[in-house]
Amino acid sequence: MPALPALPDLRGLPDLRGLPGLPGWTGWTALDPTNVDLTGFDLDAIAREVRGTADAVASRALDVAKDATYVAVGLGLLNFQRLQVRRRELERALHR
Repeated sequence: MPALPALPDLRGLPDLRGLPGLPGWTGWTALDPTNVDLTGFDLDAIAREVRGTADAVASRALDVAKDATYVAVGLGLLNFQRLQVRRRELERALHR
């Protein structure tokens, strides 16, 4: 029977006992909402970024819809032409 590998040395890793869901967690007592600093929080910049992203997504969706329309119309025309060729071949075969 082969020997089991040695366990790794865990002494240098951080202590995770205070994280939510782990033993030793006491709740959100360390979070004090009165001490949250929002002076650097620029809601206008975030709104502009989201609006720019939304405009880019809408533009891309419009381009994809146009491309899909062009493909559908092109395939329709190709099939119509194919049917015309077959109709003419059938007319020639019947007139012989």
